[in-house]
Amino acid sequence: MVCRGGSGFVVLERLKQNRLLSAIPVIVVTAQDPAVAEQRARESGASAFFQKPVEADELIAAIRGVLGSQKSSIEKTDSISGSDMRKNQRIKKLAPVRYRGDGIAGEGMVEDLSLSGSDINGNTPVVVGMALALQMFVPGDPEPLLIDRATVKWVKGSEFGVDFDTSQPQVAERITQVISMLAKGQRDPSRNGDEKQND
Repeated sequence: MVCRGGSGFVVLERLKQNRLLSAIPVIVVTAQDPAVAEQRARESGASAFFQKPVEADELIAAIRGVLGSQKSSIEKTDSISGSDMRKNQRIKKLAPVRYRGDGIAGEGMVEDLSLSGSDINGNTPVVVGMALALQMFVPGDPEPLLIDRATVKWVKGSEFGVDFDTSQPQVAERITQVISMLAKGQRDPSRNGDEKQND
C-alpha cells in the first residue's frame, strides 16, 4: 500500500485509531511482498487482504463478506445478558444526548432506543443521510453510551431518527447492556432511585 505522501498502512492505522472512523472496514489491495504486507495489514486492523492483481469476483466476495460480518455481529448481540431482545424492540425512555456531524453539533433528548437505532428530538437541524456521532447520558449509568456512527434516516422538524452502524461487536454489546438496564428500570422503578425515602 503505497500512497502519495506516505504509507497506506500509516493511513489505515490512523483510521483505526480515530474513534469516529475506526468502524469503517478496510480491505487492503497491494503489490508489496505478501509475507510482510498481509501481517502488517491484519495488525493494522484490515478486514481483508489481497495481493495484486486481484480478481474482481474475489474482491466483490470479500466486500460482501465484510459487510455481512458487520450485520451478523449485530445479530449475535440480540440476546445478550439473558434478555431476549429483538433488533427493533424499542425502549421508551428519555435520556439527554449530544450529537456531532459534518460541521454541526447539537443536543437533545433520546425519545426511544433500540439495538438498531433511536429517535431524537434535537436543537440543531440535521439532514437525511448525515452521519452523526452520539453521546447518550443514560439515567443510572455512570458512563455515557458512545455511538461512533449513526445515520439519519428521517427528519420531521426538530425530531429525527437514526440507525446505528454498529460494526464493532463491543458497541452493539454496550447498546444491549444499556437497553437491558433501561428495560429492568421500567419494570422496577426503584432501580432508578424513584422510590420514596421513609423518615
